[in-house]
Amino acid sequence: RDTGAERTPVSGITSSMPVQATSTFNANNAAASNRSKIDIFAPPGKLGVVLDMEDGSAYVQDVKDTSRLMGKIQLGDKIIAIDGEGVRRKEAVDISMLLARKSKQTERKITVLRDTGAERTPVSGITSSMPVQATSTFNANN
Repeated sequence: RDTGAERTPVSGITSSMPVQATSTFNANNAAASNRSKIDIFAPPGKLGVVLDMEDGSAYVQDVKDTSRLMGKIQLGDKIIAIDGEGVRRKEAVDISMLLARKSKQTERKITVLRDTGAERTPVSGITSSMPVQATSTFNANN
């Protein structure tokens, strides 16, 4: 609703009226364009990677200091395929068991989706490994 009030950029606003400002963010709404599909080739044996579940997908929760994938796989990587077999909706424990069954292979291809280009900046003491979408609403009339 347009009340005829002058619209001034937020950065230069002055007002004698009380100002109501609200900010919202959605850390779960990562844009697909900020993700890269990456193939990681794992050697035989234990990998030293801990998986967990989030939003119905397995992701890398921890990489042990002794991991053979250190520097290749990253925290937050979502596991989408193992040796070309889609695992997007499998439980983390099932993916871990699949990797263990294949541990004697000379190589295992782990395909991940990795968030790229997302700045990881603390927001009021909160650090997110997911891209954060922020919008601000300013209402000088309330």
